[in-house]
Amino acid sequence: MNFFSKLFLTLFILLSFSAVASNQCSYEDNKNKFNLEYCIERAKSGNVSAQYSLGMAYLKGANYLPTFYIDENNNSIISKKVDADYIKSFFWFNEASKNNDTESMLWLSSSYLSGKGTIEDIDKSFYYINLAAKNNSQNAKLILAAMYEIISEQAKR
Repeated sequence: MNFFSKLFLTLFILLSFSAVASNQCSYEDNKNKFNLEYCIERAKSGNVSAQYSLGMAYLKGANYLPTFYIDENNNSIISKKVDADYIKSFFWFNEASKNNDTESMLWLSSSYLSGKGTIEDIDKSFYYINLAAKNNSQNAKLILAAMYEIISEQAKR
């Protein structure tokens, strides 16, 4: 397994454990239901949790959260599909990271490493992991430790 494969695997495994977002995109009376339009509205107004939730929703698509919308008669209808869209996911993680959301910084790092939603850029990948670690993300610190272990192993060869 080459260096970048190990690095990507390390990021993937650690980010998998942090993939649970609180549902900040639901109406008060429907706490377990994700509302896409409401979430977009909250995210655009600067709500960091909504920005992160949108990043995750677009990253995972319909499999991430059950979605619903309000029809013209004010009835909630489940089934509005959220398609996976890496560009939109990247956009919302970037917005949340501007507001110091460390989990979003880690997802940006992963995006730059894999090229999903953006151009592959290893330097930017390292930048966002380091930025998250500087903001006291324990996950970022674990990822950096694993990365330095991989780099050290590669240097010995």
